[in-house]
Amino acid sequence: AVALLALLAALFAGCRGAGWGMGSRLGSGLPAVGWAASVFALIAMTSGGDIVLTSTVVDYCYLFGGLTAVGIAVVLTEPGP
Repeated sequence: AVALLALLAALFAGCRGAGWGMGSRLGSGLPAVGWAASVFALIAMTSGGDIVLTSTVVDYCYLFGGLTAVGIAVVLTEPGP
């Protein structure tokens, strides 16, 4: 649980830092979209039928907590000029 909270905080800080560095919401939105695409690829079925993220509480917290963290990071970033 501590590692999950640290990961979510790092994800939030990374998106906010990217938005601050570019000076726009696009800066925080691009890493957020990349993270979301990679997570959705991890929950997709593979040819062998296995999935990387299974239906456990920790995986759901990782998925939905991460989407919430990047969403909040994008919303809280100041819009660019």
